[in-house]
Amino acid sequence: MGNRLYTAAVVVFWLGAMTWLVTDRILPPFFGGDAPTTRVANQLEPVAWRIEMDGRPCGEAVLQALAGDSDIREVHSLIQLDRIEAPEAAPFWMRPMFKSLRDLSFRIRTVSTFGSLGGLSSFKTKMELNQADAPIRVNGSISGETLSLNVRIGELNKRSKHPWPKNATLGGEMTPAARLLPLWEGRSWTQEIYSPFASPKEPLEMIEATVSDRIRLSDGAENTEVWIVEYRATEKTGSTDKGRLRARLFVAEDGRVLKQEAFLLGSSVTFLRRSEEESQRIADELLELEKYATSYSIARESSTGLPSKATPAEPSPHEAEAL
Repeated sequence: MGNRLYTAAVVVFWLGAMTWLVTDRILPPFFGGDAPTTRVANQLEPVAWRIEMDGRPCGEAVLQALAGDSDIREVHSLIQLDRIEAPEAAPFWMRPMFKSLRDLSFRIRTVSTFGSLGGLSSFKTKMELNQADAPIRVNGSISGETLSLNVRIGELNKRSKHPWPKNATLGGEMTPAARLLPLWEGRSWTQEIYSPFASPKEPLEMIEATVSDRIRLSDGAENTEVWIVEYRATEKTGSTDKGRLRARLFVAEDGRVLKQEAFLLGSSVTFLRRSEEESQRIADELLELEKYATSYSIARESSTGLPSKATPAEPSPHEAEAL
């Protein structure tokens, strides 16, 4: 089980890194040029996504923020993954890992706390496997420009510290930005990001984002006019235009990100936004806020069924240990 657990950790965090490269880490706050705004802590209504890998359904993702007193917010997110296939261009040493994981399912839950100024102050992530006895836990706290991490796998425990730039964001929720505004044709910005697949001597990669076009996106029921936002590596880090493409977002006029495609190792991971009704249902089923919201109690509007502003509540010992 130890080898299997290690394999799962490697591959799931590979998937996390794949999405991490093209979500919050490419968005604000570090840009060259004027960038659109997205704040995960402002997403008070649940947003859910259907996940596909190379066109095959492989899971669900959902995110919701809770507002409390003094503008402190707690963001809950969860990703459920099943039957992970090896990417087309995955390194040969990684393929046996994916093969051994096809019968496993993963549930990755993250709770992030944002302070009154909007900056991330702490987060807790728990990854559960359907065939593992103990979950994998990653706890982080930010003090000044230092991120302190504690990773626990069973009885194994590792602590480390890393630089944390001022106003940096966390991409560990593994979900796309729910909104991106404002956009117009030709708008562009750049971001230097860390890539786990780059050379150890040059781990940073410069990404260019451009609002390239407007099209009509069909979900089978209706057509919606959307902006296409493309994220590419700079020319010196890729030889062809196709090879430099890292991600593509489809953004409605009101700023809703309806679809996101991430490209890496010859494969694509697609996030397809669920309707408001489906998002609420999935959030009710998967987030379990009554159990995992350690800092806030949940109040609901009986007339709409949507979450209202949460009120502070003292966590019980059971709730404090839930994640």
